[in-house]
Amino acid sequence: AFGAMNGLPQTEQSFRIAGDIELASDQVLANLEELTLGEAQASGEIRYDSTTSQLSAQLAVNNADFRPWIGANDSANAVAEDSEESDGRLIPAIPLPVEPLFAMNTDLEVELRNLMIPDPIFPELSFVDEALLTLESGEGSGTVEVIGMRGSRGQLSAKTELTAKNGITHARLIATVDAAPFGLLSRGSRYEVLPKHSANIDLSASGADTRQLAATLDGTILLTGGQGSLRRTALNFATESFAAQLIKLIFPSLESQAPTMEVECTVLAARAAEGIIHLDPGFVFRSEKLDLSARGTIDLSKERLAVRFDNQARKGLGISAASLVNPYVQITGSMSKPSLALDLTNTALMGGAAIASGGLTVLAKPLYGRFLLSKDPCAEAVRRRNEQP
Repeated sequence: AFGAMNGLPQTEQSFRIAGDIELASDQVLANLEELTLGEAQASGEIRYDSTTSQLSAQLAVNNADFRPWIGANDSANAVAEDSEESDGRLIPAIPLPVEPLFAMNTDLEVELRNLMIPDPIFPELSFVDEALLTLESGEGSGTVEVIGMRGSRGQLSAKTELTAKNGITHARLIATVDAAPFGLLSRGSRYEVLPKHSANIDLSASGADTRQLAATLDGTILLTGGQGSLRRTALNFATESFAAQLIKLIFPSLESQAPTMEVECTVLAARAAEGIIHLDPGFVFRSEKLDLSARGTIDLSKERLAVRFDNQARKGLGISAASLVNPYVQITGSMSKPSLALDLTNTALMGGAAIASGGLTVLAKPLYGRFLLSKDPCAEAVRRRNEQP
């Protein structure tokens, strides 16, 4: 038993290890026939060569039960009262000790199966069923790969390259996601009807800490999603959070009595340059009754936001305030303290009429975004993204 130490499981966990160790003048070889901790089981081989300072390992974790460990530390579950840094910034300046961390020559391979980590929205499903993790490092650089991770949220393959010199870390992430079911309002929805998404990510950055990495971010992100169904009743409109207010404004039909929102397609196409994320072509969303697009910038260096949402009712809403309550809703301000504003630069006045909604005064009906004029706005967004140099 582990007892009641903070951060460790509060229930008894059985432990067993079986294997042998071979010692030579310059090598240590450990053959791990069995390692059991609670319901977790592992086996494999670990070798260390002192002449080359090389550590290599091939491990197979056939059953990894993390459930006793999840939530064991009360402080980990505590809700942070204030996520801002002392200087008012949202992105923390965490040092990156890559150079000493990767000083040793390592060649590690870990095969994972049945991790028993429940999906956060659908706990009856396994978040990770299987994955292959590899790490190669030495002389201040390293490569971490996730190969074929599969679980309730689709399949993930990712490669992270880290190189450090003179205190500066150069990082690159290349990742692909396939058949990932999720939705903006997935809580309360049926898992099998959630829209499935694919993503391609290629990002790079340099710096001595996480804040400098964000300020130098370069690369591209493309996410595409297909048809699916979301429950409109999943959002609690009583909450005063910024995210809830934003969703309520850009999706006015969420408060209708229809139980579900039928999604047709989703696209997020963005590029980053010197720490500024450009939503270009941006975000496009189409449901059976609503078209939505978003464009703008997110400046990670200055932590400033300038993102505008345009919407257009397709059918079923009729001519009513539902098509007026959110013309060109814009997010402005800082990342730590965002605010909602009304962008009047692309609107057409309607006889001076004003309608109050969500703390905003709507003075005009939008001239719909260019993507919303297309018969297939998602395909149009992908096409324009592929035409970019």
